[in-house]
Amino acid sequence: MKRSILGIVVGVLLATYSTFSFAARTIDGKVVRIVDGDTIKFSPTTTESKKTKPLSIRLVGIDAPESHFQTKDGWMNQGPYADQASEMLQSLLPNGTEISLLDFDTDKYGRVLGALIKDGQDINLKMVESGLAIPYFICSGAACKESFFEDENVDGYFKACEKARSAGLGIYNPKDPLEEMPFEFRTRTAGRTYQRYVGDYYTKELVEPTDYSKVDLCKRVFFDRKDVAESLGYTLSK
Repeated sequence: MKRSILGIVVGVLLATYSTFSFAARTIDGKVVRIVDGDTIKFSPTTTESKKTKPLSIRLVGIDAPESHFQTKDGWMNQGPYADQASEMLQSLLPNGTEISLLDFDTDKYGRVLGALIKDGQDINLKMVESGLAIPYFICSGAACKESFFEDENVDGYFKACEKARSAGLGIYNPKDPLEEMPFEFRTRTAGRTYQRYVGDYYTKELVEPTDYSKVDLCKRVFFDRKDVAESLGYTLSK
């Protein structure tokens, strides 16, 4: 997801968090409840936030099977894998767990886009390692520059994705794989069209939005603009 830094950057290098080498606003707090496999309710405990109601946090860099997605035909979900993703996140972050939130921009639904750190571990990455969430990187806005890929630990997430897939974990169960990825499910059920160009992180090949499936699931980077992708070394496939 998009990670434009929200508010004032505190300038603290988060070297203790191995998968996040950049500076970001950090808020300590507790998990109120798990909403689904990539969304939680979070209660800040920092002095300036004590009067703030629980925040809705959308985990950045990942996409989990949808538990309750509203469409014109009502609420829909992706079945057992949506439940399993929620249960996995619940096991990693039981209600009341103290965590640190790396706080980034809000999305169009008003949710804070964030990375969750518990005991120095990247929980977002843990979900990819479990096979119950896929990497979902969108390079857009001011954050979409050369440093984006290192800042987002893109290579680490893709390697975790490949490892989970090779082991047949979660949605990659060879006997019953998830046939439709979460972003595909949302696009189809909402009656939308694909808008973002998709690049292969390793080969730097870029494809049209509708050709996203030509890029391997564990290598995809989404771009809002073709020219920006090209400026970062990606070449549109002919």
